[in-house]
Amino acid sequence: MTKKNIWYFTFSSATAFILILCIVINYAGRFINSFLQTPLWMDSVGTILCGFFLGPIGGAIAGFATNFLYGSIQATVFLYSIVSIAIGVIAGLFGRTRYFTAKHGYILLCVALILSCALISTPINIAFTQGLTGNMPWDKILEQKGNFIVLAFFAEVAAETADKTLSVFIAYLFYKTLSPKVKYM
Repeated sequence: MTKKNIWYFTFSSATAFILILCIVINYAGRFINSFLQTPLWMDSVGTILCGFFLGPIGGAIAGFATNFLYGSIQATVFLYSIVSIAIGVIAGLFGRTRYFTAKHGYILLCVALILSCALISTPINIAFTQGLTGNMPWDKILEQKGNFIVLAFFAEVAAETADKTLSVFIAYLFYKTLSPKVKYM
């Protein structure tokens, strides 16, 4: 068996099934969040899982497709497509190396997702939502005195820490359950 390029992606009926399944998981997370009114987005579990199985390209496709479809309902979601693509690429890079299965790899994946999402989302938040993250508990940080850009960044880091740590954990549980049944693509 030859080792595949880390960026390898081929489209087949099996990859299409995994992509659709992961997009449905993203929607389910968003629906659960809307229903329970939690301070989490929970809409990237499927993107992370897709990255684990299909690599960075598959993860990026799942993230973008979710934002594209949900953006037809709520237009502001389109603005965050680049964030979802980054989530898919990072999770895919960890997935292809299976590095996330080690305890320190899990922590490093969480940190990489939290920081990259915060760095990408903060300018979007400042430009289009007055720095608000969309999660009420974390938006309280913006009421503090200090540099607005720094406060907006820390509000986003707080929101991403809660959301991405739980999302990676849930995706990992799905992965452990499904991986014996799914051939890596």
